[in-house]
Amino acid sequence: MIFPLIFTGSGEQGVDGAAIRRAYHRGELLRLRRGCYVDADDWRRRSAWGRYDYFAEAVARSLPGHAFILRTAARIWGLPLKTVPPDVEVRAVRHGGIRRDEPRRLRSPHAVAPPNERFPPRGFGVRHQYLPLPRIHELQGGIAISEFVDTVAQCAGYLPFDEAVIVLDAALAGRARQRTDKAAVLARIPHVVESRKSNRARRVVGFADAAAESPGESLSRVVIDRLGFAAPVLQYEVRDADGFVARTDFGWPEADVVGEFDGEEKYGRIAAEAGRAGGSVLMAEKVREDRIRRTGAGVARWTWGDVLDPGRLERILTVAGVPRRG
Repeated sequence: MIFPLIFTGSGEQGVDGAAIRRAYHRGELLRLRRGCYVDADDWRRRSAWGRYDYFAEAVARSLPGHAFILRTAARIWGLPLKTVPPDVEVRAVRHGGIRRDEPRRLRSPHAVAPPNERFPPRGFGVRHQYLPLPRIHELQGGIAISEFVDTVAQCAGYLPFDEAVIVLDAALAGRARQRTDKAAVLARIPHVVESRKSNRARRVVGFADAAAESPGESLSRVVIDRLGFAAPVLQYEVRDADGFVARTDFGWPEADVVGEFDGEEKYGRIAAEAGRAGGSVLMAEKVREDRIRRTGAGVARWTWGDVLDPGRLERILTVAGVPRRG
């Protein structure tokens, strides 16, 4: 995780500090942290995730001896998150409450803003939180993060339930730089999660399921549970008299209903794997759904927007005949 940032601190070779400061005042560079700059156009071209990664690198250099934890550590390990975090999260070295450094304006007040820039660029906050000391993993470039299983365990204990499930599902499925299992996470909870959070962490681990194939499926499971519907079978196979018909994201065999989460990444992955254009993928999906319906099964389909509006998802599942918990 090394990015083309410019540092003016001691020990940096070939850096003209005065020239860097002049470029900053002209608006050509943005200052992410004291002594750390990035090309302004490069920052604007980056996605929100790319900007977050840049800022995390800057924080690592400006706070030596501090380790990334929770969402930031999860991001570096390649674990998915619900949204781009507003803060870079570091472990405080002393007991105490949570302290947050607010995001700051990145551009020099002397710089002239580009004509199409409505708001001045801002960085991210820095959230300092004391947690039980996890095992630390050192990366190239002086970046320290909580070890993989400890990161997963602490996310289970300290993130909101839906965010934690997204992380846990991916960790169990191996959709990250490493893979773990429930036993390993449960074994680390007493060491890296405060006792008052441990029951919650174990509940997240119990709910997690390696069969979930995307953050959208993980979040869907959480919302389905909160709405009081019966737990679905994940990656459910639909069969008819001739054999296999399809594998669906969710299935409720007791009600003969299947569910499909339609995320953009799903169709992009299908197209990439099959080497097909988007239109042919959608047509193939329609043919597939028709085959499922011919078996007599009900089909519920939903998107990110439906998951984020539980009332809409509830109506979709109810109309399709998804059963409630007994």
